[in-house]
Amino acid sequence: MLQFLNPSILIGLLAAAIPLIIHFLNRQKIKEQPFSTVHFLKKLEPRQIRRLQFRQWLLLLIRTLMIVFLVLAFARPTIREGALAAVGERSAVAATVIVDNSQSMDESTLTGSLHETLRQRFLNLGELFQGNDWVSVVQATRPVKIILKGELFNRERWSQVHKELQPTVLHTDMENAVSIAVGELQHQPQFRKEVYVMSDFQKTIAFDPQTVQQTIKNPEQWHFFLIPLPHYASDNLSVDSVEVVNRLLERNQPLRIRARIVNHSSEQTLTSLVALIINGKRVGQRNISFNPGESQWVDFETVLLDAGWVTGQVELESDILLSDNIRYFTFYTPPKITVIHLTPRESQGSLLPIVLKPALASGYFEYRQVTPEAFLSLAPQPNAVVVLENIANFTPVLLETLRRFLKVGSGVILFPPEREAGNLEPLFRAFGLGRFQGMWGDPTNHAQFKRIQTLRFSHPLFEGLFEKNTRRLNPIEVYAGIQWVPGRRSSVPIAFPDGTPFTTITPVENGMVGVVAAPLSPQYTELPFRGFVVPFVYRLLFYSATARNQTGTPIRTGQSWQATYYQLKAPLQFTIKTPGGSQVKVQPRFRQEQVVLQFTGTTEAGIYTVLKGNTLLGKFAVNPWPEESDFTMANLERWQATLPNSFILNPQDDLAAQITALRSGREIWKWFFLVAILLAILEMLLAWTGQRKQQDVELEPIRT
Repeated sequence: MLQFLNPSILIGLLAAAIPLIIHFLNRQKIKEQPFSTVHFLKKLEPRQIRRLQFRQWLLLLIRTLMIVFLVLAFARPTIREGALAAVGERSAVAATVIVDNSQSMDESTLTGSLHETLRQRFLNLGELFQGNDWVSVVQATRPVKIILKGELFNRERWSQVHKELQPTVLHTDMENAVSIAVGELQHQPQFRKEVYVMSDFQKTIAFDPQTVQQTIKNPEQWHFFLIPLPHYASDNLSVDSVEVVNRLLERNQPLRIRARIVNHSSEQTLTSLVALIINGKRVGQRNISFNPGESQWVDFETVLLDAGWVTGQVELESDILLSDNIRYFTFYTPPKITVIHLTPRESQGSLLPIVLKPALASGYFEYRQVTPEAFLSLAPQPNAVVVLENIANFTPVLLETLRRFLKVGSGVILFPPEREAGNLEPLFRAFGLGRFQGMWGDPTNHAQFKRIQTLRFSHPLFEGLFEKNTRRLNPIEVYAGIQWVPGRRSSVPIAFPDGTPFTTITPVENGMVGVVAAPLSPQYTELPFRGFVVPFVYRLLFYSATARNQTGTPIRTGQSWQATYYQLKAPLQFTIKTPGGSQVKVQPRFRQEQVVLQFTGTTEAGIYTVLKGNTLLGKFAVNPWPEESDFTMANLERWQATLPNSFILNPQDDLAAQITALRSGREIWKWFFLVAILLAILEMLLAWTGQRKQQDVELEPIRT
């Protein structure tokens, strides 16, 4: 269809009548020419007059067309939708505007923020639409949000959507946003379908335009307008990640935190301040310098003074993007661990209470000795540890009770029974501890023994227990015990020289099961007489009771958080307190004795608190996406080459004017102007040759 961007110029077509008017006015003038005789002039009439008249009419036509094409060129003719048609108003369109309102768009500028520029550009787009256009607006963040579900364009509604575009700390999800936009338009009856993408088009955006291209039907109907919003500066530092280095978190013990800081600038950054904050108190800070594009790990070490749920953050100085300067973390260390010592009724003289006496005096442990019969009626509790000593018979009921404790995060430690191994095979088989092989050695013959001499110092069990420069253990003799092949999930922190394990630790359900090869008895090992026995037993109990539930899985903004709780008592009313202070009720799901909580409203970065009524269940941290801190722009030419009828706009120029021109199609005024010039040249040539021939005719002698 042929359309004119400046149709008012078409009134100039009236000027095309000027050559015709001049022609007729010249015909009314009679020019007298004296001749001696008209005899020879009459002989010229059939030969010259017709040729002169044809040239005059041809010149008249050329001059008229020259004016017509010149006027049409100034009217800016364009071709759209592949066919020529008469001049007219555009038909209704179906359009979806994709707004990338992610964290990176909140960059601070001298005049406000890049987000404010985005909102202003969005408001300007409203000038493109009219009342019969079908429009929708999609926010390209994770999760994708449809702000305006397709409806006829209304200027007041457009202004309302403009006000709803607020800064977020969410991650760009361009893949789903474009898919939703295309799906919204696919079945609309309007012939012309338009997709507008307003974004900073970061290189880190996960988007393949070919996947979108494959879903589009009738690509000639589609137009994609890419509106880049480039960042004004790149001097941005970010805290990309935080790690709790400790694998055992104990109160009054060293706490090590490391954070990864990235300089996204192309310039060097000097003396930036990085601070560590624990439970609202600044406990450490560092000054660091960065080369362009460099990343560094910054280490902090302090003493953990608090128990229970501990919250912390690593914080940078302010720069152009504030939201990536803080990264949060949480962990849990129990105020007290309950040791449930499970022994037969006739068992006497256990060394475990003696070994635990220093820890019991400090209040870190609570000790309780029970028989197997009494243990079956105990309610499971998290962060407890069940010590099995001299238990030779594992019935299905006992195994199920142990499993219930493991489900809530408790630990289980096995010291094998004295005199005989008993029926340990069901325990090993039920919890995947490995293949039990029976007893070895003779507790009455100390001439034969195995020695414990080397430890796996990298195991969390020994974290901080030995000095780095003196990591050695004096040999400890073991005279008899059980033997087994560890399971595939088992770790072996202590082994004999022949490779058989002295201790294994296996994750089971939500807890840990530790197995020790020898009873805690002088008849079986000299371990009770060594100073190593106290830290070994203490660490074994603490690690088994806490290792599986001290740190949670990192959550990023927009991701779903989920947790499973076991055997909670009524009333089962749950709320989650957001970093902003609002409380959101959460509807639980039930799976037998399990209570599953799921929360999808993680739109803020910070610490979220999980409550059962007024009881604290836990805390979890939500952090921004590190990808949002990199402002490098993607290759938009690849997008343009792949998406059908796509255009990259200049955000500094008038968007409405650019899109109006592109909407109308391909401008061809240059061709009209070229035709007008060619016609002018042709007119001059014809006029010049005509004058020469007329002069030749006038000067030619008449022969008789």
